[in-house]
Amino acid sequence: MARTTFLLAMVTPGCVRSPACQEDFTFFAARGAAREYDELLTLLVKDPRWEAPDTVDNPVCQEIHESVDSRQWPEQPPEDLVVDMLGFKKAASAGALDHLHQDLVADTPGFKKAARAVAEALTDRIIDLEQNAPGTEPRGPAGNDDDGLVKIVDGLQDEHLTDLVAQANRLTAAMNDFGTALARQMNRIPSGSTPTAKALVLVSRNCEGPRAELDAAADEPGRAWRRTSDDLPKAVSSFHEPGQKDLADQVKQELIGITTGLGTGSLDEMQAVVRQMGLLSASLGPAGRTLSKALSVVTSIRTSADAWVCQL
Repeated sequence: MARTTFLLAMVTPGCVRSPACQEDFTFFAARGAAREYDELLTLLVKDPRWEAPDTVDNPVCQEIHESVDSRQWPEQPPEDLVVDMLGFKKAASAGALDHLHQDLVADTPGFKKAARAVAEALTDRIIDLEQNAPGTEPRGPAGNDDDGLVKIVDGLQDEHLTDLVAQANRLTAAMNDFGTALARQMNRIPSGSTPTAKALVLVSRNCEGPRAELDAAADEPGRAWRRTSDDLPKAVSSFHEPGQKDLADQVKQELIGITTGLGTGSLDEMQAVVRQMGLLSASLGPAGRTLSKALSVVTSIRTSADAWVCQL
């Protein structure tokens, strides 16, 4: 991947939910910001169901969603392309490709025409890169204006990163509290015996307070990370300018501290216990969903932060 110039992402439900695909996406987004050109090209093949519970709370999934909205191309296919692709006339609006590519059949005229359109768009991007190599054009306001850069970094450190650290600490504390409560309740079940449905209902009831706090705590880090990641592209390309190394190192250490603090070990263990117990009683369903949500948020933040750290 490090030797690849562009990522053409064929966006599907499986793609946006895949940790490996999320890692690739964040790598190219971060590296593109550092190199000052757009390395990501997204092609929506099948609706990923952006509002589904497992994507709406995942900050990386929502970053991919924004990327698709801003980079989906060709944005407005000609009417004859739409007719050839689907076999009937459909208005070629900005969102006309939401479902068109999933209906294509290989080796058909419509498929070949769509492939040519994609290839031509990629060719244009390559030519643009060759003519405007990174570093040959004047930098934007953040790079030319020291006050602008300082303002961005101050916003990152004093507002966004500070809030992110606070929300990550709250989530960590909530995970620990829920883990303690769950272990205490599970230890009350006689060793070596199969828990009864009644016993598991009691476990769920007695863990409800910590579970509710964990569910609420899992909402905020994703939002805090989105605010942070929105400012990172504005700053990261300027961090490579002479005299900016200290600022880059400060932000880098902040991100490393956040990823270090957001461990997933205890979450994995708790989720395994709840999943096993959930097979015996539906009463632990809310706990399982909360843990899955927290694990998704933690994993996505760590993946995205690690990608940015590599560019600082």
